[in-house]
Amino acid sequence: MYLLFLDESGTHGASPVFVLAGVAVHENDVWRLGQKIETGLHKVLTPLGMNAFDFELHGSEMKSPPTRRNSPWKALIYTDRLKALDVAYRSIRTFVPTDPAFPMAFFGAVIERRRPDFAEHAYELILNKFDDMLGDVSRTSGNQQRGVVVHDDGVIEHSVQSWTSQWMQAAGRVGQIHNIVVVPLFANSRATRLLQAADLVCYSLWRYYANTDERYVRELWKLFHSDGTHMHGLIHVCADFARRTCTCPPCVTRLSA
Repeated sequence: MYLLFLDESGTHGASPVFVLAGVAVHENDVWRLGQKIETGLHKVLTPLGMNAFDFELHGSEMKSPPTRRNSPWKALIYTDRLKALDVAYRSIRTFVPTDPAFPMAFFGAVIERRRPDFAEHAYELILNKFDDMLGDVSRTSGNQQRGVVVHDDGVIEHSVQSWTSQWMQAAGRVGQIHNIVVVPLFANSRATRLLQAADLVCYSLWRYYANTDERYVRELWKLFHSDGTHMHGLIHVCADFARRTCTCPPCVTRLSA
C-alpha cells in the first residue's frame, strides 16, 4: 500500500500558476520518513531553545513569517529559518526506503491559472500518474500495490472527492483510476510531517515556476516519478509546451519522448 500526501500552492489570485504536488511513500516507510524529518528539525531548533513540536513546516511561512497572525517562526532570525528549511529539504531528498522495490516518489502538476479548470485538471493528472505508478510497481515487484491519497485540509474537499469518484468509475480526459482504493482523505497538516513534506514540494515548484527560483527544487527533480529517462510524475501545462519552447525539466523530457 502506498500513501500519497498532497498539498496545493498558488491558490491566491495573483499567482500565475496553480501547483498541486506531494510525496508518495510505501506504508512501511511513512513513520520512518516522518521521524527523519522530525529528527532533522530537532537538531536545528533544540540548540536554539525551541521545541520542534511547536513548529509546522510551511515553506512560505518559514521564509517570510506572516505579519498579520502569530507564527512560531517569527521567533527565529532569517538565517536560522533558512537553515531549518534546508535541513527539512535534505531530510526528505536523502530518505532511503526500507525496500528498494517500493521507492519514494514525488508527483506534481503545475497549471497556468488562466485555464478555467486548472484545479480539476491538476487533480486528474496527479491521481492518474499516481495510479500509473502503482501499476508499474505492482508489475515490477510482483506484489499488488494499492494507494490512498491524504490531502491537507482545503476548501474544495467535496469537489475533489466528487471528481475522483467519477474517475474511479469511468475514464476522464486522462484515464480511469484503477489502483486508488478510496477518494482522497483530508486532514490538518499539523497531524503529520508527511503533509508538511508535501507543502515543501509544492513550495519548491511554486518558487521555480512563479519566480524562476530553482534553489529548492534543483535537488528534487530526480525524485519525481520517472522511468529513468522520462519524468512522468511532474506535468507542466502551459502554452510554451504546446509551442515546444518550454525548457523546464518535465517539459524537456515530454518533448523528447
